[in-house]
Amino acid sequence: MKYETTTTATIHPQTKKNVRDEVAKKRTRLCERLRTIRQLADATSAISEATIRWWIFHAETNGLDKCIVRVGRRVYIDIEDFDVWLEGQRVAQAAKETK
Repeated sequence: MKYETTTTATIHPQTKKNVRDEVAKKRTRLCERLRTIRQLADATSAISEATIRWWIFHAETNGLDKCIVRVGRRVYIDIEDFDVWLEGQRVAQAAKETK
């Protein structure tokens, strides 16, 4: 029986630091995009907190689940994904009206 030997590559400390920095940047960008329901409602005066909660309750059927980040019992909404979802709702409604 022949055994293959593997070598472990040494990673340069600067490379490790670059990887850590990149992960930290991504985490920061994500955290900057997340909003609570109240924060989102305050930022968008046309949409009430109750409406957002209703959308979240029905997220699996309306597609909002792609925008939701749950951490324990806390619910956060990614505002970039939410904007895309909201625009999709507007386009879908316009398509229904033209039929």
